Amino acid sequence: MPALGVPKAAAALGLLVGFWIPSLGTAAAVGLVLFSVCTVVTHLRVRDYKFGQSVPGAGRRDSGALL
Repeated sequence: MPALGVPKAAAALGLLVGFWIPSLGTAAAVGLVLFSVCTVVTHLRVRDYKFGQSVPGAGRRDSGALL
């Protein structure tokens, strides 16, 4: 997991530098989009369909709760 932070940090730096060098900012943005697409594909390949539920029990309904 720590190795995934390196491309994200490089992309963030590229986006900041993109204010002065627009072509580098565009390349960083394209890289972030590709990174995100690859993460979605990876989750789908391992049949992890719980996107955005990083907290255990998130989205689970309590059947005993009063409305």
